[in-house]
Amino acid sequence: MRRNAETEGCGSPSGGKSATDEAMQDRQMQIRYDMTGHEMRLLELLRHGRQSARSVSFLSEQTGLSSVEVRRIVKHLVEEHNIMIVSAVGSPAGYYYPVTNEEYMAGVKQLENRIISLAKRLRAINRQAYERIFGQMRIEDVHD
Repeated sequence: MRRNAETEGCGSPSGGKSATDEAMQDRQMQIRYDMTGHEMRLLELLRHGRQSARSVSFLSEQTGLSSVEVRRIVKHLVEEHNIMIVSAVGSPAGYYYPVTNEEYMAGVKQLENRIISLAKRLRAINRQAYERIFGQMRIEDVHD
């Protein structure tokens, strides 16, 4: 079932708008009309601010999706629907909508650290491949 942003309300009961309400409205304006029910459900479950981060296991339990599927959908929401969702490690770990510049920067730093870690892993795998598969020695080994 596909839903659209027009069916999602926002705003505070008093009629005034808080910063969180405005952030939610901005997010809803970004939502495209071609989102699936699972995508919309994940967006509804996510909260604003680092302290309200939702874990992958929580999101999986609430949606009935696997943790792999939750991560895939969050990736799709960020990359294809341009929804600003970041993740945090530590307590509480999980996904959230950044509210402050500090939260945004922490989310960016988290991604940068992951990129660095993946680059190191790739370099190690390539080194092992050259040694094991291609039978080549590293230069350091020749000089020992």
